[in-house]
Amino acid sequence: MNSRPVVLVYKKRNRDVSPLERTCSDLDWSLKVCEGDDGLRTEIEKGIVLAIIVPLGSTEEGTKNARDFAV
Repeated sequence: MNSRPVVLVYKKRNRDVSPLERTCSDLDWSLKVCEGDDGLRTEIEKGIVLAIIVPLGSTEEGTKNARDFAV
């Protein structure tokens, strides 16, 4: 089992996360992209999550995306 701390990206929505991948690699952290709720839940249950990043869309969509994520 890999016990490195994990940074999760929830539904990256076609964004380039390579700078974040490099940073996590330099810090010996894992970076995982979760495109669905089940994958996110599984990673959280492992208990080694440092951060969850939720990319938001436009101002109109952003609030809805954040609300959906919280639910």
